[in-house]
Amino acid sequence: ALSIVRFFSNLEHLEFTVGYPEESSDSDGGRYTLEKLKTLSLTWIDGQDPSVLIDSIAAPNLENLELDGELPPADFMVGNSWTQLRNFLRASSPPLRTLNLYKLRAGDIDLIGCLSFINAYGSLDRLWLDECVLDESTVRSFTEATHMGVEGAQRVIEALTTLGLVKCQIFGASEWYRTLVMSGLVWSVTKLKGLYVRDCDIHPGVQETTHFLRSRYEAGAYIDMD
Repeated sequence: ALSIVRFFSNLEHLEFTVGYPEESSDSDGGRYTLEKLKTLSLTWIDGQDPSVLIDSIAAPNLENLELDGELPPADFMVGNSWTQLRNFLRASSPPLRTLNLYKLRAGDIDLIGCLSFINAYGSLDRLWLDECVLDESTVRSFTEATHMGVEGAQRVIEALTTLGLVKCQIFGASEWYRTLVMSGLVWSVTKLKGLYVRDCDIHPGVQETTHFLRSRYEAGAYIDMD
C-alpha cells in the first residue's frame, strides 16, 4: 500500500482494504502528496490501527473520503484518541464533499474537531455515520460549546444536504435535539434534503424527541426532505 502511494502520484481514485497488519513497515514518516486524488476509501480489520497508511497521504483535492473499521480500544491509543483523521484533514486541506464513517466512535476521532477543519477548507454535502457511536461527551461538547471547534462544526451541519445515522449508538439524543431547537440552530439547516435515521440505539428519553419530530413532519416542516 505504501509503495502504491509512493510511486503512483497521479491516481484519482484509491481504495485500500488492509487485511493483515504487519509488525513493521517501510514508512519513512513523511506524507506523499496525491494532487489528483478525488476519492479515498480505507477499510481495515476491526481493532487494528491504520495510522501508518493515512499518515502517509496528503490529498489537497480530495472530495470523497470513506473510513471503515473499528479502532483499537481507546486506552491503547496515545492520549486516548485517534488524531489521524483530524491531522489528515489539517495537512491536506481538501475541499471535501462527502464523509462516510463506519464503526467509529465520535469521541475517539474528535468528530467535532474534524468537522471544524472541513468547514475551514470546503463545504460538506453528505455526512454518513454507520455503526458509529455518538457518545455523551461529543453531544455535550456540541450543545454546550465546550469544544473550540464547535462553531465550525455547526456550520458544516448547517450546510449539509444529506445526513445519515444508521445503526448508531446515540447518547443524550433527546437533550441534544432539545438544545438545538431552543437555540434555533436546527431550523437553520435549510439545505438538508435527505435525513436518514435507521436502526439506531438511542438512550431513554428519545420518545419525546420522536414525537416532536413526527409532529413537525406531519405539519409539513420537512416536506422537501427524502
